Amino acid sequence: MTVDVYPSTWSEAAAHAGTAGAVVIAGGTGVQPWLSVRTDPPPTALVHLARVPEARQWDRADGTVTLGSLVTVDNLAAAICFGTEGAGWFATPAVRRRATVVGNVVSALGPRELGAPLLALGARLHGRTDASGPWTRPVAEILCDGIPAGHLATGVTANIPERLVYQRMSARRRLSRVELGVCGAQGPGCGAAVVIGASMLPVETGVGRGDEFVAAIRTQAMTVLRDPGRLATVTELAARVHRDLHTRSET
Repeated sequence: MTVDVYPSTWSEAAAHAGTAGAVVIAGGTGVQPWLSVRTDPPPTALVHLARVPEARQWDRADGTVTLGSLVTVDNLAAAICFGTEGAGWFATPAVRRRATVVGNVVSALGPRELGAPLLALGARLHGRTDASGPWTRPVAEILCDGIPAGHLATGVTANIPERLVYQRMSARRRLSRVELGVCGAQGPGCGAAVVIGASMLPVETGVGRGDEFVAAIRTQAMTVLRDPGRLATVTELAARVHRDLHTRSET
């Protein structure tokens, strides 16, 4: 039997999240469809974060923005992470109103499409466990290895970019997952990221010379991409990103 629990503090939420078979509910855009079609045993508990006040909070300080685990993709606080275009390419307006930035990073139930911009912004995920308390880890590590079982994600901190450009390709621009993409950001602590299907790879590069930027993207892409045509596409996307970072004024 599945029990719904509504903790009011992070400590309580971490204790429940550490229970075997527990599933944390934030935005629920990935979890709720999964609950309808799962074939494995039901969760022992659904841990709802709606009553944890800090989960909805955000803070901007020292060139960074920190978003609580219930801050949604369409929140104005989150928008500064995605450039002037915002995250309008992410799903539909209805989904953006419910989907959370943190949930998209840690969920194993769907494509983590916000990963590339967050990698380019040097983002760090915050979490905690019942036993050891708070922790902070690079988002790059979480996207690669996932969040450990029994750990609770409480927020994410990203560097605020001066400019951010995300060039991507998908079957349908707004509703399909990104198949190939390059994201670059200007500003302290910012860099770039390349998307190859489900792989999201950080790229340690500045945005000075275009040939150096493109070469860094191409080199990282070659670690997982072997198809010459798709590699050429990534190279072109990198050139577009660099061009737009230096010529497009963001207001």
